[in-house]
Amino acid sequence: MWKLPLESQVTGKTECMEVGSGIILSTNPAGNMLDDGVRSAFFERLGLEEQEGALLAPCNGDRPKISRAMNPGQFSADALLTTNPSVFLWVMPGDCPIIFLRDNEKKMIVHLSLSALLRGALERSLRVFRPGRTQVLIGPSIQECCYVFSADHPILRNLVQLTTCCWDGAIIPVHPNNGEGARYRISLQNRIENTLFSRGFCEFEEVPICTCCGLDKDGNYVFPSHRRSTKNGLSESRFMAVML
Repeated sequence: MWKLPLESQVTGKTECMEVGSGIILSTNPAGNMLDDGVRSAFFERLGLEEQEGALLAPCNGDRPKISRAMNPGQFSADALLTTNPSVFLWVMPGDCPIIFLRDNEKKMIVHLSLSALLRGALERSLRVFRPGRTQVLIGPSIQECCYVFSADHPILRNLVQLTTCCWDGAIIPVHPNNGEGARYRISLQNRIENTLFSRGFCEFEEVPICTCCGLDKDGNYVFPSHRRSTKNGLSESRFMAVML
């Protein structure tokens, strides 16, 4: 499914990488996509007009939400679907996984924050597609190496009690060191993979780069990162994912 070798695209001077059929990711050298000027210039270099795309603006809520984008615009949802080949889909992730789904009739991007996974956004999105007839790509995101919480963190209070098979291997205890309390690593990727397998989507590709700490061959960060920016007291920074 890789259209271009990942290794040849991840360099300090490369502003984007194409990781699948019509799937483009901006990289750190392209700049912060929250900046209107930076984003406009990037679209121009891609030969695209921002107003011709459908932007997924991740939402919160009690139930998963899928929006259909037959025309360009901004849509508040967990997932964005279109059957219009002239409309491209795009999103500006912080560190959350983005799933790209495509068959002969439609395409979809799904923003899978932890809260979206807990409310079943991935399971709801997969209902629209059929196993064996769908291309699936898991985009880059924060990995378990950087997604660590203390045992008393509110996020963990419910997660550690989950026994569903989809969370097997996704909540990983970390042995305390130097008097530290119990901690857990959360692997959103394991949770996503488990769900894909359980729904019959056994063939998929991944971009195995942590958005928080992943480095290129020159030792530079590959992607902007919400968590890294927050940790270092910097302004919020995002990259862009485009699905043509």
